[in-house]
Amino acid sequence: MKKISKNILSVITFSSVLLISLVGCEKNNNYKFSPQLNTDEKLTLNILGYFGNFEALDAVTNDFNKYYPNISFNYQQVSGNNLVAFLDSNFQTDIFMTSSDTISSTNLIDYCLDLSTVNLNLNDVDQTMLTTSYKGNFLHSLPIGQNIYGIITNVTLLKKEGLDIPKNYDKFINTLNTLKTKGYVPLQSSSTKIYPELTINMMVNTIQEDNELYNDLINGNLKSYSKIENIFNIVSNIQNNEYSLDEVNNLYPFDNYNDAILRFFEGNVPFWVCNSEKVSGMKKRETKSETFKANPFEYTYIYAPLGDKGSYVYHEPWYGLGISKRSPSIEYAKEFMRFYATKDELNKMASTKGVPSIAKEKYNSDIYKYIDNPEAIETNCIYDGKVTQKDFDAWYTCINSFATKKLSKEEAIKSFITTFSNSHK
Repeated sequence: MKKISKNILSVITFSSVLLISLVGCEKNNNYKFSPQLNTDEKLTLNILGYFGNFEALDAVTNDFNKYYPNISFNYQQVSGNNLVAFLDSNFQTDIFMTSSDTISSTNLIDYCLDLSTVNLNLNDVDQTMLTTSYKGNFLHSLPIGQNIYGIITNVTLLKKEGLDIPKNYDKFINTLNTLKTKGYVPLQSSSTKIYPELTINMMVNTIQEDNELYNDLINGNLKSYSKIENIFNIVSNIQNNEYSLDEVNNLYPFDNYNDAILRFFEGNVPFWVCNSEKVSGMKKRETKSETFKANPFEYTYIYAPLGDKGSYVYHEPWYGLGISKRSPSIEYAKEFMRFYATKDELNKMASTKGVPSIAKEKYNSDIYKYIDNPEAIETNCIYDGKVTQKDFDAWYTCINSFATKKLSKEEAIKSFITTFSNSHK
């Protein structure tokens, strides 16, 4: 394979680069990464991230070393709140993680290289997953996966009780009722997560797909009340029929993670409400559960079937990787991002992390088969920025205040409308 050294690369004309780029797009189905720098170069790329353990990144860097064996990687954990301050005082950073919240609430974008200048093969990427990666025409990062809200389902338990995975709201309620009569607490999760994350897809779809409702919310118009009320009524129905119990949900950890996963692996929880970040930790914890090791069972992830026709489907990008424009090894940082943007590595990053992939052609595991190809859909939307992080926070607060009887339904809905309106001024 021909190697293009850094010096040769620097003198390639703009027209030649454009031609190579266009040819690559035309033959995208056969696109293969090929090194464009000196593969014998020895250096270290410094990467900052939010995770304490980033095995998914290790998987990608190991593949990169097959082309560049002398490139090493130094990973350091830094919280999103401290990332800008860290970059200010550390000039050796080459690549760093991003989040939509950090991009919107800080000046992190000022530290990002515009990836649209890097000649990435974005044709391998599901373009709908780049909605939060652009600010205008400036591409600040590539997501590492998708964040999904849904329900982990014990398929083996349902089959044992003669039940199928429910596909719409009526079947969901009937399934919950049947399980309750058989002695189960059907729907479980952390008390702070269960109702917001059960209904969040419905909330986003309802707002994004209805421009009149969106404008009413922006203006604080109470005409939006009835459309939001439908979602609160679902929470009331589940609570009133005791398909989920506060005393059980209060036993779950606040973060709904490690101990919640192990609780699910005990095998008697039909439905556990969580997002895909929690799903990402399940595979490695199978071996930590003595009960699951002794009696393994089939489980899968589904969207909450809260619509008359099916589920409200919602996708949003999850975190991202960007290049520091002050990177001391910027050409090799670009080369790594070119490598990461390929189909196989996008899928490897996501599958190793345990979240849905942003690749156009996905290699997701069986746990996401109902996410990639939901059988019954009410509506389907992609994050488009209309519903902001502040609105998500308001939803958690208002739904939880209603579920815990701190606010009446009317007070909770009016609080959400007011907060939504104020956050968009």
